[in-house]
Amino acid sequence: MTAPLILAIEADARQAAQLTAVAGRLSAELRLVSSAGCALASLDERLPDLILTPALLSHRDDLALALRLRELGGAGAHIQTLTIPTLDAAEPPRSAGVLAVFRRDRPRPAGPAGCTVEIFAGQVAVYLARATGARRAPPADMAAVEAAPWHIFDPQQARFAALLARLDEIAAG
Repeated sequence: MTAPLILAIEADARQAAQLTAVAGRLSAELRLVSSAGCALASLDERLPDLILTPALLSHRDDLALALRLRELGGAGAHIQTLTIPTLDAAEPPRSAGVLAVFRRDRPRPAGPAGCTVEIFAGQVAVYLARATGARRAPPADMAAVEAAPWHIFDPQQARFAALLARLDEIAAG
């Protein structure tokens, strides 16, 4: 079986490096593209299991991507999409030079600057599991599903007996 494929639209080199680390943790193949146009062109090759989009993707590009996924029909029914958060970058080490004495009293940020790679890798793993499960599942055949006619419906078996008895009391009283 082939590794799951992640298609990521990311122009920032730092974020792209972190996405590569996420894909490596999950043993997934990563295809990085810099624009939505490149992503649309790459959909003609192997279909991805997950598409990662930047938070600031333009509405036009988002709509074009959604329309292309709809055009794929059943072939692309398994594809999941997820927005890439701002990933937390490791803080560069502080220098211990002569001027470091003046900088040591500066307040440090209270929390992380973004989502950690570990947390995002967990989210990506969930979406990849959904995609691979949907890809392996047989297609649902809606024509084979038959609804029971209404005259067969028995409220007693549907556990409405207590509710119907209470309604009868209210109507009689």
